[in-house]
Formats: sequence, structure tokens, C-alpha cells
Amino acid sequence: MKKQKGQTLVEAILSLAVISAVITAVVTAVITSLNGATYNRNENLALNYAQEGIDVIRDSKSADYDVFISSYPDNYYCLGKEDNSLTDYSDCDQPSDVNISSRFKRIIYINQSGNLPPSDGSTHKCSIPGFYVASIVSWTDGKCDTGSQCHQVKLESCFSDLNTLPTP
Repeated sequence: MKKQKGQTLVEAILSLAVISAVITAVVTAVITSLNGATYNRNENLALNYAQEGIDVIRDSKSADYDVFISSYPDNYYCLGKEDNSLTDYSDCDQPSDVNISSRFKRIIYINQSGNLPPSDGSTHKCSIPGFYVASIVSWTDGKCDTGSQCHQVKLESCFSDLNTLPTP
């Protein structure tokens, strides 16, 4: 009889170990899935915010091309969250004005010669006369070590004044 009691104790300990391993695997899978879903949601939001930035530039350019070109020389700008106004890049760290939320920041890069930013390491140009625009949205989440925006989405476009393009 003593032999059976010992076997029952070993079986109980083994079954607890197996159950613990299964529970750990399930919890790990759920946490990984939730982290992936959160990242995908943030990336989709960032893409929407970046597209909104491109749309703001398109609307500003369409309103008056010459005024737009004279108002925004080659530079990085912040896109305001309320009125979608472009502000100086040095104001990008003012969260109440330019950050969409505590997680997202929108930056617009404009180059009137149509060149890509030097940080891209390329010499590509827009294929049409006009200017190059990049709408860059960065955000932070629990994966960022320093609390700064460690993720980024960038949409690029070339804009021109359709009135000045040659007709075929």
C-alpha cells in the first residue's frame, strides 16, 4: 500500500507540472497575440494620420500653389493636431499642440527641388516638376526602451502645379 501512495504523489506532481506548462503556453500565446493586435492597430492609425498629412499638403497646395511654395521652404515641419497647420520643426516637442496623442507625432518634410531627404541616402527626384513631400508619423508603445517614438510610418508623394505642366 505504501508503494501506491508514493506513486500517487509522483503522479500528482507530474500532472501539476504538465498543467503548469500548458497554462504558461496558453498565457504566452494570448499575450503575444494581444501585443501583435495592438501594434497592428497603432500602425493602421499611423498610416491614417500619415495619409491625413499628405491630404493637408494637397489641400494647401491646391488652394494657392504660389503662396504654398513661398510659405514653406525646404524643411521639416510639424502638423498640428487641431487645425492641421504646419509649424516649425522646433515646436515638435510641444505635446499639446502637435502630437496627435501622447503616442503619435506627425512630421512633414518638404523639398521644393523634388529631392528625397538626405537621410535616405539617395539622389532620387520626383519625375515631374514640383516638390517632394514625406508625411512621417512616429509613435511609442511598451516595446520602446527609452519612451521616445521608436516606430515610424512614412508616406511620400510628389506634388506639382498642374497649370504649369506642359500639355502632350
